[in-house]
Amino acid sequence: MDKNEILEKARQGNAGRPDEMQRQILDRGGRTAFAVGLAVCVVLMVVKIMADQPFTDVYAVYCSMMAAVYLYQWYKVREWEDMLYGLLWGAVALVLLIASIAMV
Repeated sequence: MDKNEILEKARQGNAGRPDEMQRQILDRGGRTAFAVGLAVCVVLMVVKIMADQPFTDVYAVYCSMMAAVYLYQWYKVREWEDMLYGLLWGAVALVLLIASIAMV
């Protein structure tokens, strides 16, 4: 098997999958989205505090997003740290959601 055949098989095997550059762009985009989401949560928290409203619902949404990211990473990569972080973020999200419902 020569070099061109190996390259062609590799291309066919990776068809439909993002290449390394695309994966890095998607990863940076996801991190940027979560940073913007956190900034929006902070702004909403300040507005809700000024309006004398509970703000735990805002962070329940953010924490559940973080839990989903880590649990998905754990599902794909099977690193125990991802599972631990996912479960912790999920527990925090659940506590915040219950607190938010209790305050209504």
